[in-house]
Amino acid sequence: MSDKSKEIAPKFTEKRKALKSSVDDLVKACSGKDNKRIEEKLDKMHTAYQELDAVFEAE
Repeated sequence: MSDKSKEIAPKFTEKRKALKSSVDDLVKACSGKDNKRIEEKLDKMHTAYQELDAVFEAE
């Protein structure tokens, strides 16, 4: 594991867990018919993805 990878590992793990949680929430929302709720969960998931991606941008 590179030094950079070791530095970002804790933040990556935190953001990965948040993304997984938001994906799970979206899946649950999609089982219903509340489009507003689905859209909210989709936005939350997208934000979580962006936050995870940002871990690799930080130095």
